[in-house]
This record gives sequence, structure tokens and C-alpha cells, in this order.
Amino acid sequence: MKNFLILYPIFLILFFKCTSEEPQPGNSDSEKTEKIFDGDVILLTQEEVDDFGNDHYTKITGKLIIGPSDSSTNSITNISKLNYLNSVGKDLVVHNNNLLSSLEGLQNCNSIGSHLLIDNNSSLENVEDLSNITHLLSLNISSNTNLKNLKGLDNVTQIDEDLGLYFNHSLRNLNELSSIKIIGGSLIISSNILLESIGALSNIKSLENLSIWNNDLLADLDGLSNLEIINGSLVINHNESLTDISALNKVVSIGYGLIIASNILLEELSGLENVASIGQNIEISSNPSLKNIDGLMNLHSIGQGILLNNNYELQNINGFTNLSEINGMLEIYQCFNLSNINGFNNVMEITGGAWIYHNSSLENIDGFNNLTSVGGDLRIFSNDILTNLNGLANLNSVWLDLQVSGNSDMNDLCGLQGLLINEGLRGYFGVYGNGFDPTKQDIIDGNCSQ
Repeated sequence: MKNFLILYPIFLILFFKCTSEEPQPGNSDSEKTEKIFDGDVILLTQEEVDDFGNDHYTKITGKLIIGPSDSSTNSITNISKLNYLNSVGKDLVVHNNNLLSSLEGLQNCNSIGSHLLIDNNSSLENVEDLSNITHLLSLNISSNTNLKNLKGLDNVTQIDEDLGLYFNHSLRNLNELSSIKIIGGSLIISSNILLESIGALSNIKSLENLSIWNNDLLADLDGLSNLEIINGSLVINHNESLTDISALNKVVSIGYGLIIASNILLEELSGLENVASIGQNIEISSNPSLKNIDGLMNLHSIGQGILLNNNYELQNINGFTNLSEINGMLEIYQCFNLSNINGFNNVMEITGGAWIYHNSSLENIDGFNNLTSVGGDLRIFSNDILTNLNGLANLNSVWLDLQVSGNSDMNDLCGLQGLLINEGLRGYFGVYGNGFDPTKQDIIDGNCSQ
């Protein structure tokens, strides 16, 4: 009996020492408590989630995918048994789980080696259980129709590549993203129909691309007030309530293109005053309330062309005053209140074509008075009250075709005389359907007006 009493405490010590080596939820301090799954884990059903969770893995070296490829086969209602997990080596994907309302089970996960994708979980109400995540390669949250906020992402400070927020129909603001200081790739905010504010993004200073589109209630871009550099493209498209982009006033360059389209209440481009260069195209289209583009007044260079169309209230294009060349095509059509193109009065060369058509208030094209060369077609047609082409008097080269047609009030084409006398037109000569249609020889001979 005495020997048993001596051995019994030793037995207890050994017992508790052995059981303490079993992995515990949230404990990643000791290698002894790690249980590693080598490879990818794909969990398609609730049974598979529970079975994997019962194995108490703390680390997955590959991807973790939770949910089927097709939401119609979904059965996952909770992932709470994954609560031993603290690290995913590659992507973490939670998708197509229509019955999943929370991410409970991921609350101890503090490391995701690659992309985090939360997509098409129609019952998901929050992402609170991601609060231990501070750094991601990329983050994509999309098509979670009941997700009202991003609480749980409060501690994320850096995203190396892209941040995408799409089709989250209950999301009203991005307040929980205020700790993010670096987004190394693109910021894409799209089709969040109740989103009213992006004010929490004020720490961001540079982006590869910025796309803001189809956010019906977003009235301003105030959260981007410290953004300075966009290495790629800036796209602001189809935001029905947007009236103000002045928060972009620190942006000095756009590496690729600028697209501002289908923002029905936007009246001006104030906020782009410090942009000096745009590396590729400019498209400003289908903004029916836009009155001017003065916000581009300091733009000095553009890498490609300019498209202006369906801006029904646009009265002038003076914002292009500092451009000396357009390295691509110029196209202006259906700007019904535009009376002149004086903003191009310093442009000497257009390396692509120039098409000016269906501008019912255009009175003259005197803004081309310094233009000497068009590298493609020159087409001027269906401008109802345009009476002359005097603005082309210094034009000496058109590399392709010339079309002047359907300008019902045009009675003076003498602006083409220098071009034709010097044999600068290399393509087809087409003048027809105007108030007066002289031949090529008529213009050369001076019979070019009525």
C-alpha cells in the first residue's frame, strides 16, 4: 500500500504531462502543440468540415477551400470545429455557402500566406472571426448579400496586391478598413448598392489601379484624400449618386488610363487639378450633367487618345489647354452643348485619327488653329450648325482619309486649301451632304465658299 501511495503522484504527473501535448485552440507558441497538414484541404460538406476539425490541425501548408464549386449543392452551416487552426500557407477560400452565417472557427487563424477570398455566402452576416489577421497578399470580398460591415478586418494593415469589394448589397461603409496603410495592387469597389462612404481609406497613398463603379449611393470619394500616385488606371464609372471627386486632389499622375463614365450627377472634375500626366487614354463619356473638364487644366501630357462622348451638358473643353499633342485618336461626339473646341488651341499633332461628329451646338473648330498633322483619318460630320473649317488653316498633313459630310450649315471649306495645295492628304477625299460641297480642285482653285 505504501508503494502505491508513492507511485500514484508520479503517475499523475506523467499523465498530465502527456495530455498537455495535445494541440489546444489558439496555442501556436510551441512546436509541441503543432499539428501540420501538408498540402491542400478542400471541404465540400458539413461532414467534411467536422471530420477535419476533429483532427485538430493547427497548420495547413497549402490552400484551405471551404464550400462547393456550386452553391446549389451546399450543406455547410458552421465551421466552428476548425478553431484549432492558426495558419494557412496559401489561399483561404470561403465560397458558395448559402447557409453559413459566420466564420466562427477561424478566430485563432493569424496567418494566411496568399489570397483571402470570401465569395457568394448569402447568409454571412459578419467576418468578426478574422480579427487576428494583420497582413494579406490579397483580399476579395464579393457577393455576400447580407454582410453589413467588415468588422473583424480592423487589424489588417497591409495588403500586398489587390483589395476587391464587389456585390455586397448590404455593405454601407468601409469603416473597419481604417488600419490599412498599404495596398500594393489595385483597389476595386464595385456594385455595392448601399455603400455610402469609403472614408476609412485615408491612409492609402499609392495604388496600381483604382476602380470605383456601380455604387448607387456613393456621393463622394472622401476616403481617398491622401492618394498621390496611381501607377495604372483610374476608373470612375456608373455611380448614380456621385457628385464630388475632389478628394483626389493630391493625385499627380495616372500611369495608364483615365475613365470617367456614366456618373449621372457629376457636374465637374474638380479634384484632378494636380494631375500632370496620363500614360494612356482618356475617356469621359455618358456623364449627362458634366458641364466642364476644368479639373484637367494642369494636364501636360497624354500617352494615347481622348474620347469625349454623350456628355450632353458639356459646354467647353478648356481643361485640355496645356496639351501640345495627342498620341492617339481624338473622338468627340454627341456633346450637344459643346459650342467650340478651344481647349485644343495648343495641340499641334494628333498621331491617330480625329473624328468630330453629332455635336449639334458646335459652331466652329477654331481650337485646331495650331494643328499641323493628323496621323489617321480626319472625319467631321453631322454637326448641324458648323459653318466653316477655318480652324484647319495650318493643317498640312492627313495620313489617311478626309471626310466632311452631313454638316447642313457648312458653306466654307477654305480651311482645307493649304492641306490640298501642298498635297498633304494621303487618302480619300470625301466632301458631301453639306450646305456646300466643293470638289477637291474647287478648293485648290479658291472656289471653296458660298
